Amino acid sequence: MKKIITISVCTFLLCSNLYSQCVYNISPPSGDTIYTLTPTLRGQNNCFNCNNVNCVCFGSYASPSIHIYVATDSLMINIVYTHIIYSFGTLVHTIPENVLLDTTTYWWNFSTYVSWLCFFKWPNCVGGPSGGSCTYLSIPFKFTIRLNPGGILPIDKEIPSQFSLSQNYPNPFNPKTKIRFALPKSSFANLVVYDALGSEVATLVNEHLNPGTYEVDWDGSGFASGIYYYKLTAGDYTETKKMVLMK
Repeated sequence: MKKIITISVCTFLLCSNLYSQCVYNISPPSGDTIYTLTPTLRGQNNCFNCNNVNCVCFGSYASPSIHIYVATDSLMINIVYTHIIYSFGTLVHTIPENVLLDTTTYWWNFSTYVSWLCFFKWPNCVGGPSGGSCTYLSIPFKFTIRLNPGGILPIDKEIPSQFSLSQNYPNPFNPKTKIRFALPKSSFANLVVYDALGSEVATLVNEHLNPGTYEVDWDGSGFASGIYYYKLTAGDYTETKKMVLMK
């Protein structure tokens, strides 16, 4: 009796799935803050060895490639960077200079294209050698660029009497503006910028701060003219204000 060597197992069932149910082992962790403009993205798509309920195909894979996408929105519409590497499911790539901007939130995902040639089908499939291809698209992952962790400037030694979020200045602005806020007690502060559609475009503050008045800059160089909103959340306090980027 001939011995059948199983080279790999491929699936026909998941080929149409937009987001496969996989463990991606990504780095940096989604939602992390990164202190460099040239971060290294790492990930692994382990969706290749899956069982099909109807048919198991023994064969060999060929032409593996990974497409990387970086966008300024969670829907991955405003793509600012793409790259292709040739690797079998493992991604390691450093984004080059002059792509990402400081104090800006990005989302990234990756798709893995693989084609195969199958030699044996068992037990519920018939026919000779066959082939196919799949594209597996990962879910989006989020990171925020912040070059200077000390970029939040305390501007008043006096402890304010209440929470407040001031109007940015200048306003309208091009391309930079300043946002000031006050914390009457030690709080975890989160200051986020949104576009007119409500999509998050930048996280300016996301940390625990002592009581005081603070000021932070936002650089809108990489964004289109229009109306933007900035929202401060600190403890039970939440406030949102409007600003205009005019180029």
